[in-house]
Amino acid sequence: MRVMGGDIGGTRTRLCVMESSHGGWQEVFTREYRSGEFANLQTVVQRCLQESHADTTPIDAACFAVAGPVEGESIRVTNLPWVLTQTALQDELHIPHVNLLNDFSAIGYGLKALRPSDLITLQLGHSESSGVSAIIGAGTGLGMGVVVEQGETTKILPSEGGHADFAPVDDWQVELWHWLKARQKRVSNEDLLSGRGLVLLYEFVCARTGVPPVLLTNPSHGDVAATISERALAGENAQAEEAVKQFVSIYGAVSGNLALLVQPRMGLYIAGGIAAKLGRFMQTGRFIQTFLDKPPMTELLQQIPVQLINDSHIGLKGAVAAACQLMHEGMA
Repeated sequence: MRVMGGDIGGTRTRLCVMESSHGGWQEVFTREYRSGEFANLQTVVQRCLQESHADTTPIDAACFAVAGPVEGESIRVTNLPWVLTQTALQDELHIPHVNLLNDFSAIGYGLKALRPSDLITLQLGHSESSGVSAIIGAGTGLGMGVVVEQGETTKILPSEGGHADFAPVDDWQVELWHWLKARQKRVSNEDLLSGRGLVLLYEFVCARTGVPPVLLTNPSHGDVAATISERALAGENAQAEEAVKQFVSIYGAVSGNLALLVQPRMGLYIAGGIAAKLGRFMQTGRFIQTFLDKPPMTELLQQIPVQLINDSHIGLKGAVAAACQLMHEGMA
């Protein structure tokens, strides 16, 4: 028997096939593709199976983690013009069992697969053995999720909290909000905590200080957000460095708000590619400072473990775990 797990993002699509072996599961192959180069997910899966020479072996169950809200049996990818439905995927790919997950639900399934080396502790706190965990992660967009564990039962609660309104916490951020509000109808958390958000922060810093935004016109590898991060980490551009510092501050404040909403006594986990790349800035204390700056609830927040996930494949691992579970349930 074979199962497929997929992590479908606005930028990249990762696929993995596992095969049952001696009572467990063994990896057959893993592939990664640029999402924007394909018309739909079916085309990506078919390409993957052909390239791996596995298109003659049927997939019995698949679970696809998608950056977007699940509505019934369908999901619209937030930062990609794809609409996925379970029925279409089952029919066109000839897979009997297909499940669609919000991408942060998949990360919730993948938490148990993390090793200590996959985590960077930002705040030790006092972890409880059951209860609630929270996940937040900035990448192409801003995702959030909640994991509830009681005994042997695990429930994944997806969230679209990334699209909640951005709330400035100091005069600098108030000025930022006014600057961005003049350009668009509404300012959400995702507008700032995402790849494009980092670019906006850099642009604002340059406008505020009267410095030409040179990185917008001459990015490395064609990726402005990555260039800003690289220059900031190398200490080669003061405006990029300030943009990254403000990004981390906003990240901490929004994460603190999430922690107040759900009280994740098992821990708050930071996922997404941007935080891992900015590890040095995330560990300076700036993130935790704004995370805790919620009087009179600072003491409560100090009890919550805060971990940075340093595993870029956790979403894929979670989708694979969910696919294996789906296969098991299908056989029950």
